[in-house]
Amino acid sequence: MGRRILLFSVVIAAFGSGYGLRAWRGASASALTDCNELDVDSLVAIQSFSEIENAKAMLSGLCDEFLSDTWMRQATTGQTVRLRDLEQAVKEFSGTAEELRLVRIELWILKTQKRYNQWLDVYLQTLYEHPTHRLVGALAEDAISIGRASGRQDEVMHALNHLTCIPLTFATKRQVECAMTPGAPGSLVAHAE
Repeated sequence: MGRRILLFSVVIAAFGSGYGLRAWRGASASALTDCNELDVDSLVAIQSFSEIENAKAMLSGLCDEFLSDTWMRQATTGQTVRLRDLEQAVKEFSGTAEELRLVRIELWILKTQKRYNQWLDVYLQTLYEHPTHRLVGALAEDAISIGRASGRQDEVMHALNHLTCIPLTFATKRQVECAMTPGAPGSLVAHAE
């Protein structure tokens, strides 16, 4: 009799645990199905996007403050913008959109001071590091003419050719191709011949 009760208890326990396990698996499977239906937006905190936007705004504000202080110092003291300060700011803002805002100003100052070799160094570095940025395309014609005038035309043309070999289509590439095409409207290459 004791054996029958023990056997009966084991059978009931086995069926009970099997039923419980099946119910648990069913619940977890439905939970997974529910998770698959969740929107990605509900998994990412909205706050994280506002923090990113705040960080971008802060960087932009710091860049604006640097430029404002620089121009104010120039206006009040007559002191020209120190390239060292600008180069240091470019390094500090490296990897941000503000870096290229400062590079544009650095290139403008170098050109007005007729420091063409240094201008080409900065331009070529920008071309290799940010080939799709509009600054590279906008200054491609200047790079060709400055390269020709400073005896570095081969170096410039090699860099521009490198950009045109990128197997994607983007606005900067079209600008560079136009600047490099002899006889194209606005091309300085036509004047070299």
